[in-house]
Amino acid sequence: GLMKQICLLLVLLACSASATPSPHRELFDLIDARLELMAEVAAFKWQNRLAIEDLDRETAVLDEAAEDALRVSIDPISSRAFFREQIEAAKDIQQFWFRRFETGESITSVRDLQREIRPELLHLGDAITRKMSESGAVTEVFEAIFNGSVQVEGLSATRRQALFTSLTGVQHFPDRFTQIRRTGRLRVGTTGDYAPFSARDDRGLTGIDITMAHDLAAALGVDLVLVDTSWPSLIADLDAGLWDIGMS
Repeated sequence: GLMKQICLLLVLLACSASATPSPHRELFDLIDARLELMAEVAAFKWQNRLAIEDLDRETAVLDEAAEDALRVSIDPISSRAFFREQIEAAKDIQQFWFRRFETGESITSVRDLQREIRPELLHLGDAITRKMSESGAVTEVFEAIFNGSVQVEGLSATRRQALFTSLTGVQHFPDRFTQIRRTGRLRVGTTGDYAPFSARDDRGLTGIDITMAHDLAAALGVDLVLVDTSWPSLIADLDAGLWDIGMS
């Protein structure tokens, strides 16, 4: 009867929901996958007598995270804070494995950090930023799902809580104009190969469009950032969020 049909529909809906992970769960799984690689990072550093902390590398990662955030309309300050917490979690996990190695735990095989592990870390970092944009805001409602997804060996409950808290602080810009005003940066894509509009000489980029770009940034009260692009990649670069407006 009708009740059986309703029950069947509810079962089908439940199966469908469980078969298709939510964007938030996918985001949490990506975070977990990135932190899982820290065991291999620790093994490489241990065998090669390298320090866990690399401040220059940390700065580069945070700068890249901030730039990537702008491409998907995420506040770079909040993104930097989240990735900073990821770095601290990563160092904690590496310390955990260093203690294990100190007590005699054997290392069977080690992948090269530069050639093999780091490209995976970069790929996952980019995927995390894109998924943060797709999933939208993370609120306290998702904490139980986050805790269930991020179960990396060596990650303390305190550090996992701090990581989740930083994730809830990630802010999304409602539109590109708001992003420009709040970040104080206008990113203009230009080709530099089309005089007298956009050309490159010993002084750098010059031309009518470059002058207008400076005037527009001044009118908005923001800094101008000129970004190299090309005619074949113009639309793709805009879609990818590499810059805010094309002038060439």
